[in-house]
Amino acid sequence: MVTKYENVFDRIGEIETYYPKGYIHNNINETNFEPSSNCLFINLKYKKAFKGTLIQIQKSDNEKIWFKAKLLSELIFDNNFINEKSGWWINNKYSNYTIKNDFIKEPEKINYFSNNKYFIPPVIDELINTSDFRKFEELTYYLLKLIGINEIIKIEPARAQGRSDGFFMIKNLAVIYDCKLSKKFIEDNAQPQNYLDQLQHGQISYSNKIYSFINHQKAVWFITKGSNRIIKSFNNIFVKEVTIESLINIYIERLEKNLNEIDLEHKLMNI
Repeated sequence: MVTKYENVFDRIGEIETYYPKGYIHNNINETNFEPSSNCLFINLKYKKAFKGTLIQIQKSDNEKIWFKAKLLSELIFDNNFINEKSGWWINNKYSNYTIKNDFIKEPEKINYFSNNKYFIPPVIDELINTSDFRKFEELTYYLLKLIGINEIIKIEPARAQGRSDGFFMIKNLAVIYDCKLSKKFIEDNAQPQNYLDQLQHGQISYSNKIYSFINHQKAVWFITKGSNRIIKSFNNIFVKEVTIESLINIYIERLEKNLNEIDLEHKLMNI
């Protein structure tokens, strides 16, 4: 499967999407589709490729076929992929895959003694070492601001019971986030479905302002000191565990490189 669209075939996880009938080749349809078949997913816009499984065809009409798939492993992008045409094809010429990385990618260790050590604020050290969950929530908000996220809501602790710690939007990404120091945060927290429901609604109201994000890529983040991973997905909304270390690394990368808002959006989408 080959595409040039944004936010499709761009990360590991389960997806539900469609192809227009004009992009479906080799007479593929509901009658000859083999469920759980292996597939190569290529996004030419981002120059990304994934090995995965086509789980099932969901529905079809005169214009589109909707399907469900799971992207399992990112591959090294082969320059030959660039010559592929957009569409859904039956083709076995790429039978040997070279895996780029594992499903769980641990953040790189932070080097405090880099050339930019004088520009690393005390908030970084506090976040790494604190065991105070209130301080962790407070300082995470400031770290997100340091990263370059300007449109962000911080839910005040007095109003946060049963709610997330915050919400932010950057370009085409909308995220509800919740900070957790407990290693059993999923078992102790019944909120993921509530957060998913809010995101599916397409708008959030806070302090007399409405934030709309109907057509955005949406995600729920549990920000922790654990490991980066995808916990679950629902209707193409990902619930992720995102480590504070990986966010710190993005901040440091902003010091060392020139990242525009699109670069930052993609780093946050693929964290």
